[in-house]
Amino acid sequence: MNFKRVEDIKGAKVISNPRYVDSRGSLTRIWDRDLFPNSITNFTPAQINLVRIYGKGTIKGLHFQTFPSSEAKVVICISGEIFDVMVDVRNGSSTFGNYFGITLNSSHDNSVFVPAHVAHGMQNLSDYAEVLYIHGDFYDASLELGINALDPSINIKWPLWPGNMSKKDLGLPSLDSLRKGL
Repeated sequence: MNFKRVEDIKGAKVISNPRYVDSRGSLTRIWDRDLFPNSITNFTPAQINLVRIYGKGTIKGLHFQTFPSSEAKVVICISGEIFDVMVDVRNGSSTFGNYFGITLNSSHDNSVFVPAHVAHGMQNLSDYAEVLYIHGDFYDASLELGINALDPSINIKWPLWPGNMSKKDLGLPSLDSLRKGL
């Protein structure tokens, strides 16, 4: 496993997962507790979720958990293709307000590490995608917050026209409004 630091978001990483191939198929190592602690501190899997996304252009997010949650996550696309985005919403962070986006798909063995308290979302670039999340803490609806993925102050360069978004996500506040409330 190789880890590449993401300059735009303090603590974020792009992970190159090793793939082992033979005539029968392949195996991709997504998690290795002996390798992760060397590059990512304070992360122990607590919950694993599978997300299915329908329709090109669909956007999910940008969501995060507030204190006391420490819901960092590893995200990997196992079917289809997504544009994965994280936005630093941590007050006092040197990278506050920055965003980082990367294309993840089932053909490449990349995943991303999203630090705790960093907003996360994605846009589906295929007709159908499946995304595996390895969470470092349990989901708690009472601690969930988010920011609007179309907030012009962040100016995320979505690869496709923003298509299907939930009413909940469309109603999320701007980064500036959220910051005033934190």
